[in-house]
Amino acid sequence: MPAVPSAAQEESPRNLQFHAHATSTFFTTLLLISFTLLLLFYLRRRRQKVNKETSSLRLPPNPPGLPIIGNLYQIGDLPHRSLHQLSLAYGPLLRLQLGRITTLVVSSPAIARDVLKTNDLSLCSRPDIATWRRYSYGSLEVALSPYSPRWVSARRLLLTHFLSPRPVRGLSAAREEEVRTLMNTVAAAAASGHTVDLSKSLMSLVSCIVCRAVFGKRFAPAGESSMSEIGGVLCLTAEILGGFVAGDYFPWARRWLNAVTGVHGRLERSFKEWDDLFEREIKERERAGTGSSEDGTYASVLMRLLKEEQSNKEGGLTRDAVKAFLWVKTTYCPNWRITESYIKL
Repeated sequence: MPAVPSAAQEESPRNLQFHAHATSTFFTTLLLISFTLLLLFYLRRRRQKVNKETSSLRLPPNPPGLPIIGNLYQIGDLPHRSLHQLSLAYGPLLRLQLGRITTLVVSSPAIARDVLKTNDLSLCSRPDIATWRRYSYGSLEVALSPYSPRWVSARRLLLTHFLSPRPVRGLSAAREEEVRTLMNTVAAAAASGHTVDLSKSLMSLVSCIVCRAVFGKRFAPAGESSMSEIGGVLCLTAEILGGFVAGDYFPWARRWLNAVTGVHGRLERSFKEWDDLFEREIKERERAGTGSSEDGTYASVLMRLLKEEQSNKEGGLTRDAVKAFLWVKTTYCPNWRITESYIKL
């Protein structure tokens, strides 16, 4: 007859399973506690090091902040109002710790003059913003790129070929035509008793003017003042640039923070749409052989300059740099989703 297992033999697998689970839980808890203690120890040592380095410096006042996030919790939905309240409490010159980024807030015209004019060379660089760096093809334009010899060359190109009086006057006919189109659209809506959203109408006006100045076309139905076909990507770009990007305030964790929050995916989709648009326009001009500045559009001027530099083998202006300039000029228009919080009084 087969042996009948005893009660102790039946309970032994359960006991082994229980002891294994308890051991695993114990080591997991011990690991978490150790990691937390090490993190606190590291933050404490880092703070002591920073305090030691800055103790001999005359720094502006700094509102008390929280560990890791610093003063981010004190910036509300209306940043200009939050900064105004802080300046009333701590003076016209204060220092904020936004995550790992030290920020200087200036609320006095006299101090702003010292910062932006007297000490311009020391303080003229731009912050390292991941979204802007991606859109500008590695900081190849002038709006928010860091100060460098490349930035100086790009700024000179911009002032000479695009912002001088002659090219600005050359596009006056397109601007006047778009204004007349908007007035006709508003008049037709008023005659039929329909309401008009002036914010969107003005946004459409600026979008059409910019598209005609950059590409020489409207990207919108003829005879109508409506958002162009690139309006969707413009709105998405405005949301990304005007939204909170955690990676910009914690550079050491930028990659995974932007991935977890979904910023990286939206940024890449938006960037691809812009890149496809610019590549299509560039190829159209290359096929048509219109690499001259006869029509006065920014795309034509840039293509002429690119062709000249390729012929001279200078290599100062690249294809990506052309796209970066086109992106800045195309998106240089107000968007209600960005400016809405800043025009509330």
